[in-house]
Amino acid sequence: MTAPKKKAAAKKAAPKAVVKKAVQAAAPEKVRLPVNPVKPGDVKTQEQMHNNWACFLPSHYNQDQVEDKKTWTFMATRFKDLDLIRCTAEDGSWVAMAVIRRTVTMEINVQIYDWIELSAPQIAKEIVIGDDYVVRHFGTVRKFAVCDMHNGDVVKEGFNTQVQAIKYITDHIQSAGMQVAN
Repeated sequence: MTAPKKKAAAKKAAPKAVVKKAVQAAAPEKVRLPVNPVKPGDVKTQEQMHNNWACFLPSHYNQDQVEDKKTWTFMATRFKDLDLIRCTAEDGSWVAMAVIRRTVTMEINVQIYDWIELSAPQIAKEIVIGDDYVVRHFGTVRKFAVCDMHNGDVVKEGFNTQVQAIKYITDHIQSAGMQVAN
């Protein structure tokens, strides 16, 4: 007669608490630095800490030209570290958001963090006056301008409407005609 076979003892799962402690022991312990509370003197409104600047720049500028130190030479004494500046193209074709960074040597570094190309601006069509002049739109800053067609020079700019620019050039042509007659 053969002896009855003993059944293998069923393995019991380790309790969850034991497993959790084993995992925690295996993981490296994180060092927690103490938290220092913020004092009332440390908290200010944004206007007290940083300036928010805005300016128009020529529309042909690219990101490298906006970040160039020469662009900001005359404003270096006014900027503080971490000031924000919003640069808009004169014709409204792009907007750049940037942060001013001052170095130890007090140099200005402008770091663009967002460059947005905008849809083409709605510009009025050029109006040619005679064989010598043309009225062009130069964006929200320079507005409408009268340009010499022969050399491309701007005769006068800053007109709010094309009508004002046309009136200026017709008066200019008439006064030039009177001077020739005298």
